[in-house]
Amino acid sequence: RCCVRERGSGLDSDAEEGLYRRSRAMWHPVAYADDVTEAPIAVRLLDEPLAIVRLEGEAVAFKDLCIHRGTALSLGTVENGELQCAYHGWRFDSSGACVRIPSRPEGSIPRKARVEKYACEEAAGLVWVCLEPPALFPLPEYRAWGDPDYRTVRIPLYDWNSSAARRVENFIDFSHFPFVHAGVLGNPDKPEIPDHPVTRLDHTLSFQLGVEEVPNALKGDDASAAPIQRQPSTYTISMPSSVELDQPLDDDVAGQAPEGGLREPGPQQADDQDGETGDDQGLLHSGPAHADAIGSSPTVRAGVIADPVLA
Repeated sequence: RCCVRERGSGLDSDAEEGLYRRSRAMWHPVAYADDVTEAPIAVRLLDEPLAIVRLEGEAVAFKDLCIHRGTALSLGTVENGELQCAYHGWRFDSSGACVRIPSRPEGSIPRKARVEKYACEEAAGLVWVCLEPPALFPLPEYRAWGDPDYRTVRIPLYDWNSSAARRVENFIDFSHFPFVHAGVLGNPDKPEIPDHPVTRLDHTLSFQLGVEEVPNALKGDDASAAPIQRQPSTYTISMPSSVELDQPLDDDVAGQAPEGGLREPGPQQADDQDGETGDDQGLLHSGPAHADAIGSSPTVRAGVIADPVLA
């Protein structure tokens, strides 16, 4: 989750502000689908407070504001498939229309008595919201999602004190490895990054890149071995802020892993310069709102979906 926008920094601030505004017409993940139940939850997307709730099995997104007296709808409850405001008990159906005013059970309900509803979809185990449809780009597609040869590992959320655009930049930036992740992912004595073509296809950008790394026990390496030249990983960036990492590892790692995939990760390491927790290019990425798919033989592949929630 990225919770602060950068303004006035002089570092592409105008471009980032423009992206921020246009992002209202794009899909953003706001919650894990499993977390959206009949107990409303409050989230913030692009400075908009939202109430996310499941009504009659459907995940819906409302402006977190009751049209009556301005109470947060996320404080309410679900009664008979309708969202009931915690203040005066007004009830709203899945379209956002008020269907019951307890203090006037026999009276007519004003036509304007409805809350603002946003476009909401479920995909890849996440709930996505678009504030100003139609969306400029489709929902990202993840090849590994739903593939029985992969298992899904859910990683806890954590906050970044940055813009989402800057977070994505960090995730696909190899040149900081030798300095921020020295001895883990990079070597300060070999900071060069080889040239690599970037391909644009519709709403995605993709590239392949493999660099030399020090041995990493998390990836099944012998810690005493010499530096390892990794097979090229494929990064696919979908607008506005989704990144899918397809990272192949050596076949012999499969022999060291439990059935169904790789070993569980050890304790996370703090990244004291990027303001992040964990290994931001590692096997498992503690990304904002995301799903991680890990496969097994014949070649162990680590896939990561990192998609910041703009707040």
